[in-house]
Amino acid sequence: MIQKIKKIARENKQTVGIGVSPSKKEYISRTIKAAESAVKQKNADIVLVGDKNEIESVGISSRLHIHHSLHPERTLVELVKKQKIGGAVRGSLGASKFLKEIKQQFKVSTLYRIALLETASKFSFFFAPIGIDEGTKLAEKVTLVRAGVSLLKFLKLDQEPIGILSGGRMGDIGRNPRVDKTIAEAEELISILNKQGISNNAHHHEILIEDAITARCRIIIAPDGISGNLIYRTLVHLGNGKSHGAWYYNLPRPIIDTSRVGPIFEYESAIAFASAVASKSS
Repeated sequence: MIQKIKKIARENKQTVGIGVSPSKKEYISRTIKAAESAVKQKNADIVLVGDKNEIESVGISSRLHIHHSLHPERTLVELVKKQKIGGAVRGSLGASKFLKEIKQQFKVSTLYRIALLETASKFSFFFAPIGIDEGTKLAEKVTLVRAGVSLLKFLKLDQEPIGILSGGRMGDIGRNPRVDKTIAEAEELISILNKQGISNNAHHHEILIEDAITARCRIIIAPDGISGNLIYRTLVHLGNGKSHGAWYYNLPRPIIDTSRVGPIFEYESAIAFASAVASKSS
């Protein structure tokens, strides 16, 4: 799936801006290396958004462009909002200021993400919710799945199964009210997806996320944002898995979130992700 995204990005190359934090030389260097790799692979044309003096002090190739800004969080969001660039990647910018700018400029109170993850055995899938305050309501989960399905259709993978997780097995009903609620909600979610014509290939894998991977589900929905965040961290930080960025799907312009301490491959994939999604909406 990741290779499909990169292929689309190459065939429909867009200009992508990536944020460069001036706080540490290490952050600047890593962001530049990822940008240069993305340009070399022809996944996007790149604009580095940050302090020009700081960026040039590290050294860049002539293939990269710099948009000088002492307020890169604000500028990066402005550029993508005004369609001066096709898409944006948070890069090494801090989360708090960046999220504040997105909410203010796009006038949204809540942001929702769907992450592109990869297991240690190189199986990739879209996963949500990943923020602790995301996916708290059934309607939000329906929207999450709808966003994931739109990505699968774009990648011509819309026949792939969807895995819905809950807090226990069906045989656990009655042991704990909270578990019972997640099981009931998972079953209701599948019913809604069928009735609304979103997907007739969604399956309740209970608490068994390993079964959802074995079934090669290309979208996996956690019971809530807290469990989703724990699954994300366990996979990426302990389980030798990878994150390739997370798309803010409730925005009109493509913005991909990354960790400010993320490895080069995460930024590189996120750039391709942004370029591909930008070509989808262009």
